[in-house]
Amino acid sequence: MIKKLDFNPVEAEKNNELPTQICNMCGEKFDALDFQENCRFDHYFGYGSEYDFHHLDLNLCCKCTAKILDWLLPQCKHNPLTYEPEVMSFPPADCNDGKN
Repeated sequence: MIKKLDFNPVEAEKNNELPTQICNMCGEKFDALDFQENCRFDHYFGYGSEYDFHHLDLNLCCKCTAKILDWLLPQCKHNPLTYEPEVMSFPPADCNDGKN
């Protein structure tokens, strides 16, 4: 079993060891960059919505994520996209890698 911190999608792709993950929108298999970005929406709809008690498990490749954002962002009255380069430290600053 691969621990999340030990998984390197670039190395896995070189060794032909990428797990199979498919983009829900285009149907293409994820490459290393898609795994690295990991654009995923996981939501359970509760009572009172148009999708009562349904589960959304949406995985998008980088190209489809860009297409969705190109459509979605202009629809928003308040921009949900923020620029936060400090969040992208590797490994993440809030990650507990077992070392104290």
